[in-house]
Amino acid sequence: MKRKCRGLLLALGMLFVLSACGQSEQLPTVEERLLAIYNGEVSVEEAEARGWLDKEFNDWIQSMMEQASVIGSFEASNLEGEPITEEIFADYDLTMVNLWTTTCGYCIEEMPTLEKLRTEFQADGSSFNIVGMCLDINNTGEVDEKKLEKAQLIADTAEITYETIIPDAALWSGRLQGVSAVPETFFVDRNGNIVGQTILGAQSEEDWRTIIETELAALQAK
Repeated sequence: MKRKCRGLLLALGMLFVLSACGQSEQLPTVEERLLAIYNGEVSVEEAEARGWLDKEFNDWIQSMMEQASVIGSFEASNLEGEPITEEIFADYDLTMVNLWTTTCGYCIEEMPTLEKLRTEFQADGSSFNIVGMCLDINNTGEVDEKKLEKAQLIADTAEITYETIIPDAALWSGRLQGVSAVPETFFVDRNGNIVGQTILGAQSEEDWRTIIETELAALQAK
């Protein structure tokens, strides 16, 4: 009798294990996913592979973006210390804003592609521009000179000619407040309105070309 009971328990145990193995992994909450990405525990690419960037996650991101519908006024500087304000957007119908840090390999790798696309679209007569924003030079409230030098070296090595902005307090308390990972990209029209979609992660050259064409067409259709 004891052998039969023991055998039944073992069988039930095996059945439980097999059942558990067949279940899909439960996704962490949006907050837990954001924290893991923000802390660098999981890259954007890994999060996508795990199915973390699902509709719930994207809906949350979009709702955050909708809360900041304009870029607002700011008095920032570029990597050379020259002043830059929101007027940088006034000369172009559409400006692509690419957020990066000096430690983000994916951000750095796609810079030559962004430079190529900017040149290509402007040569074709499109009123389009790209600006970068480096987020880890002064994210503590003071400029980190070592990171500034590293950012300058990165920009020079990538041979980008578009401006890289060092955010001021106004940008940090505005649109940048909801940033959880880089690279992140959004679009601004000539009036300072944040328009179109927010893109998380690096993209291929062809994907970026399609995205830019779509955003330009949407703007022209208004």
